[in-house]
Amino acid sequence: MFRKFLGLDNWTKWVVVFLFGGTLAAISYCIALRNTQLNAVFSHHPGAGNVPAAGTLQLTATLNSTDTSDDGSAPAPANYPAGGPADGATGPPLTGCGGPTINLNAAMSQSTLKGRISSAPNCALIVFAAGTYNILAPITIPCGVTITGPVASPATAILAAAYTGNVIFAVSQCSRPVTIGYLHFENTGGIYVIAPMSGITITHNQFTNLPANFHQWTDMGIYFDGTRGGTISNAAITNNTFGDPSSCSAVMSVDRDEGGVCNGIFFQGDLDGIAIENNIFTHLEEGFHVICFAGDKCTGSGSPTWNNFVVRWNDFNNIHRIAMEMQPQNASNVIVAFNSYENAFAPSTFTMGISAACCAGISGATVPFVNHNVLLANVKEAGKYIAYAIEWWGNGAQANNNLIQGYWANGIVWGMGGGPWEVRNSVIQGRYMAGPYGCYICDEKQGATNIPTQSGNVTSTTITPVTSIAPTISPAGGAISAATTVTLADTGSNHSIYYTTDGSIPTTSSTLYTVPFAVNAGITVKAIGMWGRGANPKSYPSGYGYVPSAVVSASYTAGSVPAAKVSSARDRPE
Repeated sequence: MFRKFLGLDNWTKWVVVFLFGGTLAAISYCIALRNTQLNAVFSHHPGAGNVPAAGTLQLTATLNSTDTSDDGSAPAPANYPAGGPADGATGPPLTGCGGPTINLNAAMSQSTLKGRISSAPNCALIVFAAGTYNILAPITIPCGVTITGPVASPATAILAAAYTGNVIFAVSQCSRPVTIGYLHFENTGGIYVIAPMSGITITHNQFTNLPANFHQWTDMGIYFDGTRGGTISNAAITNNTFGDPSSCSAVMSVDRDEGGVCNGIFFQGDLDGIAIENNIFTHLEEGFHVICFAGDKCTGSGSPTWNNFVVRWNDFNNIHRIAMEMQPQNASNVIVAFNSYENAFAPSTFTMGISAACCAGISGATVPFVNHNVLLANVKEAGKYIAYAIEWWGNGAQANNNLIQGYWANGIVWGMGGGPWEVRNSVIQGRYMAGPYGCYICDEKQGATNIPTQSGNVTSTTITPVTSIAPTISPAGGAISAATTVTLADTGSNHSIYYTTDGSIPTTSSTLYTVPFAVNAGITVKAIGMWGRGANPKSYPSGYGYVPSAVVSASYTAGSVPAAKVSSARDRPE
């Protein structure tokens, strides 16, 4: 039985952290964490579309789907990136907000690097040239700056820590925006963010060789720390890669629950306005973890409150424990949608796709919405069984339109919470879920007094790939007398369109459709649809997930277009 608050067994560890201000001062504080819970060759092909790049456009994020009745919306951070490349690899250069440019290179001494960065004025653009930087100690990042390497994927400015047990960058208590992009952090925790913090963008970075030294706060790609008060707000974490085959190696093959000591992103504190989008999480113990305060302080006065938390278009692969774990109960407007999970690493009884054992602490808050995700347990269990695809609590919560396949023992399980909550239109396939100890959709026995509404769900012991929905082409071919604009449209939720104009059969390696294009006579347009955007894969393990749609085509020939008929009053409908 899985308890509602998961993580480390009882342990209290004093760690030295840094409170960053005008000077660097070491302080000690106690992290007391208690919780309970479960432990392929890496191959990933990032998907397309919906890839934001850094910017400063204020907008409202709504789920990009033709079926949005069950998706909700959440305000995006004020510094939320807008626009961006189609393939998710790179975006435009980061430009700062008008201050001076400070150039750094790998030949500089550590003291020179730290001095130039720490003295940067508001709106400075700090540029790391390509090269490998031997980082000997943590670097304090001032508020109001933009830090970048050259636009490249993977990043060519590599920050290689010569230590563990601490972080590379630390940002503390900023009310002015900070942007960090196009950098490669390796060998220890990447970025440590201390609340209060308003307006931070972390985009197009890589975090590799993350250790699993049980220091937790230094074993994460990014750690957002609100344990001493204040709120983390307006944070955008986009287009990053967390993990690599050397990350978290000490815990990846262990068939016992280590509780989440080596993660891509770790949140502990009050949150408001968080976007986690278009990221790849690979070869990690956990993808991201939103945890309670020390002593299982998860609900009521003094526990963390998190609002406007959006997780979309991310891919999780080679995850050992849990891809997405969320625990605090005081939550509103939490959306987890259009994410993909496959190729778990040595999955066992503590492995889950989504553990949303959260969100039942605020009366009237309808959370979380866990919709349109793909969760594949295509790797056979390394332990006794593989736990849950979705552990799902909350008031007025939704778990709709999910695709769940494979060796899961349980598909969707609900715990604490209440209506109106619903599980609708999900496809759940796998023989273990039909066994005596599993279920497709069932009660986790945590005290819920009413059963979620269920309709339109399809369950089966047989796993069958789902064919994506074909796009439409307009105009639908025929005679044209001049260059004609062709529009492709996707009619499916979270689909991308790939096309050719030379008559060849399109694949997911063909041109990604982004805007209408012109064709001349003699051209044949062929197109397919494929589920997935952002960091979603372009292909799934054989026999699982989504496959491309049938090919649609339109041929354009030379000739006169019939003149439009001018209707008379007699021709018009009454």
